[in-house]
Amino acid sequence: MSFQVAKRLNLIQRHVSPDISVRRMTTEPTLAQSPLVLYDNFDNGLKIVRLNRPKALNAINEEMVSSMINEYSSLFHQSQKRRVIFLTGEGGKAFCAGGDIKALQASSAKKDPKLAESFFRSEYKLDYLLWHLNENTISPHPLLKDVTTIANMSGITMGGGVGLSISSQIRIVTQNTVFAMPETGIGLFPDVGGTFFLSKDKLKGPLGVYIGVTGQKLSGADCIYAGIGTHYVDAQKLGDLLEELKRAEFSEKDTARKIVEKYSSTPGPSALAQNEEKIRRHFSEDSVEGIVKSLQSSDDEWAQKTHQTVMSKSPSSMKVTLRGILTGGGTLHDTFKKELRMAIHSVLSDDFAEGVRAVLVDKDNKPKWNPPNLSAVTQERVDSYFKPVDNVEDLQLDRNWIH
Repeated sequence: MSFQVAKRLNLIQRHVSPDISVRRMTTEPTLAQSPLVLYDNFDNGLKIVRLNRPKALNAINEEMVSSMINEYSSLFHQSQKRRVIFLTGEGGKAFCAGGDIKALQASSAKKDPKLAESFFRSEYKLDYLLWHLNENTISPHPLLKDVTTIANMSGITMGGGVGLSISSQIRIVTQNTVFAMPETGIGLFPDVGGTFFLSKDKLKGPLGVYIGVTGQKLSGADCIYAGIGTHYVDAQKLGDLLEELKRAEFSEKDTARKIVEKYSSTPGPSALAQNEEKIRRHFSEDSVEGIVKSLQSSDDEWAQKTHQTVMSKSPSSMKVTLRGILTGGGTLHDTFKKELRMAIHSVLSDDFAEGVRAVLVDKDNKPKWNPPNLSAVTQERVDSYFKPVDNVEDLQLDRNWIH
C-alpha cells in the first residue's frame, strides 16, 4: 500500500460519518446507548428482533452479530412450538444499511487480515444460520419446521442488511425500500451470500450480474419483480400489520403469511421490468469487457448511463464479482468459504482504501483505481481473490455448531 493510501485511511478514521448508507460504510457511535439489538417476545410465539442503531442506519457490527447468533441459535434448543420471527430496523429510515467499516479499515491500513477475518467470519456464520431457518432452502432442523421468518425490508436495505433478510421466508418491501449491493463502488464485491442468491431463480443470469456489477438501487416494485421481496406492503400499514401479528393465534403454519397477505398490494411500475430486455441484451456477456463493449455500442440513453455507471466502479471488483456470480451454483457452505477468501483479499487491496476515500473522506466520487482499467486486471489477479489467504484458515460451517 502506498504512503498516500495509508494517509487517506488515517483521515477516514478521524472523519468518517456515522450516517453513510452504503455497505460497510458506518462507524461505531461513541455515546452510551441501549442494546444494539432488541428482542421482544410475546406469549403467542411472536419474536420481534429490532436492529437498534438508527443513527448509523442500523449498520451491523460484530457485537450485534454475536448477539443475534446467540439469540437465533437458542431456537434450536427450545421445545417445539409454532413461532414467528419478525426482523426489522429502528428509526424509520433503514432496515440495515450494511456492515461496520471499522475493523475493515484497520485491516486495510495495516495489511493485516485478522480484524477483517474476525468480522467476516462472524457475519457469514450468522447469515448461514439464518438460511437454515428457511425450510425451502436447506433441510430444516426438526425444531424449526414450525418457524416462520419475516424480514421488514422497508427503507435502506444494502449489503450486510441484505444478508440478514434475503433468506427470510417472507420478505416485505414497501414504497420506501431502497435495495442495493453497492460493493463494487468501494473495491469490494456483493458478499453475505450475494454470489449465491444473485445466481439463483429469476436473478440467475443477466439480472443478477446487472445488480451485482453495477450496484444499481432497486425500488420495492423492482424487488417484487426480481423475487427479492415476496410481499409489497404500504409503509403506512406496517404498524397495523405488526399489531395483528402480536394478537394472532398461530394455530396453523401459514397464519403469519395470511396476515401479511391481507396487508399486501400490487406495487406500481418496476424500472427493472421496463429495462429487462436491455439488461439481458447487454449483461448476458461472459466478461466485463464484453458488457462494456455492448453498452458502449448502443446509442440508447439507458445503455449510455449504465456504461457511465460501470466505468465508475473498481475494475478489479467488477471482474471478481462477475466470476463470483457466474460460479455461484455451489452450496451455501461453499459460497461462504469462497466469499471469506474474496472478502479478505478485497479489503487488503488498494481499491478498498481508495473507494472509501472517494465515498467517505473527499466525497469526490472520483476514485483512482489500481489497476486503473479493465485491460490491466489480469486473469492471474482475478484468480488470486479465490485462493486461500495466507495465515487465514478457510471457513468451515458445520450444521453441528448450530445445535
